[in-house]
Amino acid sequence: MNDSNPMYLLGQLARAVFPDGDIPDTILTPLLTRPATGLALLAQSHAEKSANQDEINAIIKRLSPDLKSPNVSIKTEEQSPFWRGFYYYSDALIDTRKHDEDDLAKAGITLYRDRW
Repeated sequence: MNDSNPMYLLGQLARAVFPDGDIPDTILTPLLTRPATGLALLAQSHAEKSANQDEINAIIKRLSPDLKSPNVSIKTEEQSPFWRGFYYYSDALIDTRKHDEDDLAKAGITLYRDRW
C-alpha cells in the first residue's frame, strides 16, 4: 500500500484523533466523501484537542493540498485506502501505547520459552 495516498493518510489522521476507533458518524461520513468538510469537523472535535498534536501535525504535513479543497468529492470505490490507513495506524498505536517492556518480556517467554 502506498502510504502517501491521501485517503490512506486521512485514515491515519482519523485514527490518531480517535485512537479507540469510536469516530462519530457526523465526522466519519464527511471525511470519507468530502474530505475538506471532514477535516474541518475533525479539527473542531473535542477528541482532536486531547490527541497527540505531534502525530497529527506530522500526518497533516503529508496530506495533499488537493484533499483540502472544498471541491473534492470522493467516490465510494476510492475510500478503501482510508480504511487501510485507519486500521494499520491502529495496529501501530497498539504496539506503542499499550505494551511496555514487561509485556514484551511476557510475550517473548510465551513464544520462545528458554531461548528468550
